[in-house]
Amino acid sequence: MYRKYEPDTGEDLPTTAERMIAVAKASGNLVRTQFGDSDLVATATSKPEEVIAQFNCKTHKPPTNK
Repeated sequence: MYRKYEPDTGEDLPTTAERMIAVAKASGNLVRTQFGDSDLVATATSKPEEVIAQFNCKTHKPPTNK
């Protein structure tokens, strides 16, 4: 089971990550959110850097070989 977190308008990614983790700790559930075009997931044991890394991994394309 998971809970959905809705970021406030204008909320930055580090704040969203911290709030997602806080909700996960309080609820004991997995927490999901949509940040931009990316679906992010946090658990009670997640670290903000891990949530931010999910976003970066999904939004940054690897360089192409020429």
